[in-house]
Amino acid sequence: MLGRNLEMRPFVGAAVVDIGSPKKGSIGWAIEPLGVCGSNIDELVALLSEQSRKGALAIGFECPLWVPLRENIFDLTKQRIGENGRPWSAGAGASVLCTGLAVIPYFLGKLRSKVGNECQAFVDLEDDLSKTCSFFFFEAFVSGNDHQSTHEADARLAAKAFWEKRNLLANSRKIEPEPCLNLLGAMLLRTGWACTPDILTKDCFVLDNQHVNLGA
Repeated sequence: MLGRNLEMRPFVGAAVVDIGSPKKGSIGWAIEPLGVCGSNIDELVALLSEQSRKGALAIGFECPLWVPLRENIFDLTKQRIGENGRPWSAGAGASVLCTGLAVIPYFLGKLRSKVGNECQAFVDLEDDLSKTCSFFFFEAFVSGNDHQSTHEADARLAAKAFWEKRNLLANSRKIEPEPCLNLLGAMLLRTGWACTPDILTKDCFVLDNQHVNLGA
């Protein structure tokens, strides 16, 4: 059954980084259920390092983490199934994808140096998170009417969505899987989290925020 391994090892927390420029202050992060947020990536790394001692953590990045590989040349840059007019290849999607290619490796490298080589990274719903100090990485998708007033609030919405749906992830996909190039996999390889190239072809889960409200 899809997602069975995630249900076997309950998460102790979910963090999301709303990708943007640290220099311009257009980046934000949040951790649930701690209810903390901020904009300093190094502070987030320190918090996640501490939380990882308690069990598995989910970490999402609010930017496209994989691009489709298609047979028809005219379909190459079309939106992914489920993007609903917010394609990865145009506008904000393309811009934040490029920014993520610089920001995410920085984050991954800092986290790796904090938690050590014993911790493991996973990107697939079928991966086994039974090891101590496990990180499940996913793509957060906040767009359109879901956008909040701040980058921290966008991150908090996605983190809360994961936390509330953590036992129903198989039914919480925003984007349908298809043959792809996993850009997150490339970044995990570059920063020492992964060691085999098959991660470049693995599906990367994209979370649906539907029916989630920040509330109080």
